[in-house]
Amino acid sequence: MPYGTTMSFFQKGIRPEWEDPALEEGARFSIKSDKSHTSKYWEDLLLAMIGEQMEDGLVAGLVLNLKPQFDKIAIWVIDSRNETKID
Repeated sequence: MPYGTTMSFFQKGIRPEWEDPALEEGARFSIKSDKSHTSKYWEDLLLAMIGEQMEDGLVAGLVLNLKPQFDKIAIWVIDSRNETKID
């Protein structure tokens, strides 16, 4: 995929924008990834989300941004106040 590509995968009914009511108390955690590792990280996170291996109802979605020097993967959570589940 070319640089500048952004892919997102979110739970049904949640839009990838902060204005969405489901993300009112949410947060985003970003991972800066070497290009050689991005596809494996993205695949593992995506399959965990699809396979319901992540904490129930915590992860709203994932976003992948391809950059020239590195890539970024963001994990969006619904409730940033629940530190126990996030850990």
